[in-house]
Amino acid sequence: MKRKVYLHIGTEKTGTASIQHFLSRHYDELREKGILYPKSLGRKSNMKLSAALQNYIKRDDLRITYGLGSVKEIDRFRKEILEDLRRELEEGDIEKIVVSSEHLSSRFNRPEEVERVREFFDGIADEFEVLVYLRRQDEFFESRYSTAMKTGGTMLFKVPEKGKESFDMHYLRLLELWSASFGEESVTVRVYDRNELHGGDVVEDFIRTLSLPVERGEIDKERINVSLGAKKIEFLKYLNHYLPRFTDEGLNITRGGIVKMLESVEIEDAPLRLGK
Repeated sequence: MKRKVYLHIGTEKTGTASIQHFLSRHYDELREKGILYPKSLGRKSNMKLSAALQNYIKRDDLRITYGLGSVKEIDRFRKEILEDLRRELEEGDIEKIVVSSEHLSSRFNRPEEVERVREFFDGIADEFEVLVYLRRQDEFFESRYSTAMKTGGTMLFKVPEKGKESFDMHYLRLLELWSASFGEESVTVRVYDRNELHGGDVVEDFIRTLSLPVERGEIDKERINVSLGAKKIEFLKYLNHYLPRFTDEGLNITRGGIVKMLESVEIEDAPLRLGK
């Protein structure tokens, strides 16, 4: 049986959390129709794949989350998730695998890392399609800064100096990187803009682009990972200095649900914008 893998690589701040919540909620329905959104790679976001396949030298929050430090630990983790995926595939007739992790675009900036993704699925898939959403860079930067503060960031809000921008803000380089391993014809680019998306909505656009045989319900229209306003972001920036997300022992549980609380509080709070 031929099998195809769809790799949704983000980018960040293009509705990826909403897409992942949709796929997770409809796991059983999709599976019955021969489509797998692998729990083995991470229950909501498939970030286990990103944590496993980056170069050994990298030690970011993903690696810390899964307790991955040494080469031996990373090799073991890579083997475990591959075995778990194979077992998950054995439970039914799966023709399509949908993988979604925005970290594949934001953290994978070396050719060998992208090639490692392809090698991971060797023997599992016969065909690939890479799907990427691109957003206007100024809007992308503004929204990403909000997320950075939610996850413990303390940096100032300013445009990066020329030559010091993050890799995934260079869209041409990003597309060339993934095209080199998977072929230009296998990379599908969608513009993250209401006027360009099917139905003006990224989840609806994702369903249409991948021809998923699942209808979207009202619960799927809930907004996920909403950007904070300028006042809340400034509060978090100062809080993060004194209450970091990670300590020497790992994830700092004393932060509790501070971000969810801030998201739920209603105050007059204008969006954070460049140049203001």
